[in-house]
Amino acid sequence: EIFNEILGKSASVLNLECNVKQETQIILVYSASGGTGKTTVALGLCKVLANNYKKVLYINASRIQYFQRLLENKTPISSTDIYTKLAIANDKIYENIKHIIRNEDFSYMPPFKAPLMSLGLQYSVYKKLALSAKQTKEYDFIIIDADEAFDEDKAELINIADKVMIITGQS
Repeated sequence: EIFNEILGKSASVLNLECNVKQETQIILVYSASGGTGKTTVALGLCKVLANNYKKVLYINASRIQYFQRLLENKTPISSTDIYTKLAIANDKIYENIKHIIRNEDFSYMPPFKAPLMSLGLQYSVYKKLALSAKQTKEYDFIIIDADEAFDEDKAELINIADKVMIITGQS
């Protein structure tokens, strides 16, 4: 109910009142500190948008992922082939890995089996994945749930986002 209320109040900002197919919108959900409920808000936003007949892709852009605790399928990506493709990600990376995208009311990139550094992945893989998915025009919204570190990589995600939601506290 809370998410529907937030969505209703934000409909004009998110351009939800138009039934005309528009370009995919990237929404970055960010907080400068952990524990503010950013992942809960991002996943809730995905669910509400999907319930309102929007096609949504959720990408958890954390160096260490633990969002899967909130999903039914908690299994991480196990295929080394996928990690190899992500390590050499290009502008078409989404097309190369879209077969592993999962769906629970909305689509989402499954969690990684280890932190980015342990897998030999650069943080820029999230930007490449989001832009590649946006090019396909398969989604109305791509929700990126970013970790709390603010650095050059986060600035890049903010730069590609159409909207940025900043979560300041659990209240």
